[in-house]
Amino acid sequence: MRGDIEKLKGFLNSIRKQQADYFSLQEELRRLEFEAHNLRGVQMGEKVQSGHCANLEEIVEKLEAYHAKVNKAYLELIEKRDKGEELISKEEDGVRRAVLRRRYIQCERWGDIAEKMNFAESNIYKIHGEALVDLEPFFRESDFN
Repeated sequence: MRGDIEKLKGFLNSIRKQQADYFSLQEELRRLEFEAHNLRGVQMGEKVQSGHCANLEEIVEKLEAYHAKVNKAYLELIEKRDKGEELISKEEDGVRRAVLRRRYIQCERWGDIAEKMNFAESNIYKIHGEALVDLEPFFRESDFN
């Protein structure tokens, strides 16, 4: 049973990891777009060389490829979140469900969860543990893992 709870936590943490991956890719894309927009364009009276256009085309192609990478990560995140929500919805207790949703879907830190829910952080850990025990049978018998 302990191993199944660890697998359950691993599944739920994979949502957090996917969100972190998506956000980092999105941030990198914004940085690349900023750099691309700040490239020095050809000024009037300058001699235009074909290499300049090729470089711009290459940059546009790379940005489009990076957009596709970000979109793929986003779709993976949505899929994982949907599975996580489906599993979390099996928890009957609203407080336990809220702790799980805040931790794994909204990716909040333990201290923030405790503050927002008006609990001591140690109580949040306890509630979280109880929720995992409740969900473990659903996880074991499902295709979530």
